[in-house]
Amino acid sequence: MMEKPDYYRPKGRIYLYPDAPPGGRSPFTQGTFWDLESEGITPTLGMRLPFYADDGNDKGELDYLLFTGVIGQDDNGRWFAVIDEGSFCHESDLATDPST
Repeated sequence: MMEKPDYYRPKGRIYLYPDAPPGGRSPFTQGTFWDLESEGITPTLGMRLPFYADDGNDKGELDYLLFTGVIGQDDNGRWFAVIDEGSFCHESDLATDPST
């Protein structure tokens, strides 16, 4: 079993690599399960979750891709998410409150 790394991730977001075509199933990875555990979330069919994936900006700097999706499970018990195609944005696109 892989050891869980200590790393930054957007607060409240769950890792998911968005590799499926629109409407397709993006499978959960070990990182997805680690983040679910860290957030105290037990996956449930039909649950909508906020996800993130590694990405970068035009300067090559880390700028997480953020999106939402609905989770499901196939006939073999493997978890996946169907991504809401209109939900994609980058972490840098979110407005920052200067008072925080």
